[in-house]
Amino acid sequence: MAKAVRLADIAKILNVSTVTVSKALSDQKGVSEEMRDKIKQLAEEMGYQSPSEARRMKERKSYNIGIIISDRYLDQYESFYWKMYRAVATKAISKECFTMLEVLSAEAEQEHRELPRLLQENKVQGVIIIGLLKEDYLNMLIRDAQVPMLFLDFYDKGHDCDCVVTDNFYGMYKVTDYLFEMGHKDIAYVGTLLYTGSITDRYFGYAKALLANGQQGDFGQEAIDILNKAMEDNREDLIVIAAGYHDEMQDFLDANPGLRSRFNRTIEFPNYDAEELLEIMTNRAKSLDYTLTDDAVQYVQDTFTRILACPPENFGNARSVRNYLDRVIHNQANRLIAENNFKEEDLTKLTLADVQSETLE
Repeated sequence: MAKAVRLADIAKILNVSTVTVSKALSDQKGVSEEMRDKIKQLAEEMGYQSPSEARRMKERKSYNIGIIISDRYLDQYESFYWKMYRAVATKAISKECFTMLEVLSAEAEQEHRELPRLLQENKVQGVIIIGLLKEDYLNMLIRDAQVPMLFLDFYDKGHDCDCVVTDNFYGMYKVTDYLFEMGHKDIAYVGTLLYTGSITDRYFGYAKALLANGQQGDFGQEAIDILNKAMEDNREDLIVIAAGYHDEMQDFLDANPGLRSRFNRTIEFPNYDAEELLEIMTNRAKSLDYTLTDDAVQYVQDTFTRILACPPENFGNARSVRNYLDRVIHNQANRLIAENNFKEEDLTKLTLADVQSETLE
């Protein structure tokens, strides 16, 4: 083993005191710049380490990091995950760590009976899994591995493990939106939708971009299939509440063969009656600092009674009332502007003329 370089060794070569060498290396006063540079250069050439630095080097540990990748992702040498592995290995070396790669065969992943060799033989102090593994194998790995674990390029809500992922949703949204900006209109998404969470997130980003650019894609069935699978995979942890109008909810439950059986409780809410709708409207108006005159109130209640006797197909109960009130307020503003002769209290008063000038949809 090479002998450690001492301050005295540097001082002897330059014919200076050890105090001068110490001051130069610690950037203290009392040494000329020329001599300071000579001392530092010689110290570097001789491999000198200060006592504190030598102590840190002695205490520093280097770790072996296991990398596990399914061979499903390595069908080509220049595959994405090969490049990802090389980047991880290069970064690990810069941190004075070493990586050990184990490619998981399809048979081992399917049978999920044995841990990877690098874990069986205790060769690593931590594991990075690149790419989603089959659920049963991943569960076994999390249960039996006794080292820290990190997921790379995927996440799993069922396990409390750190993960590093890209924002697949927003990334695909930006990509698709860029294609629209370039003038493209017919943009397709190719991918196995439920294969991984990353692929599913990308699909939803793509769908959002289509909707944002005025394209009405048929996303309903895909969303239902994803929901059905999520309810099956997370039956002990996931609670789903689906709300909507009766006929539409029946169509929703019939959209997937296994969906209806997963909703074991149904609550029917009756529609609002005329008095309740009137209360909703007057309370909403009051919150906006408006009041309805008595004849306006009577007209609105009569209108609600008539509408509820045979409601139109697109009647939305409280939503329709809210929209109706917004239009009434707009009409009141136009009326006051046209009259050009009103008092301050007229600004917050909704009259019969205002409610009669709008229809309730």
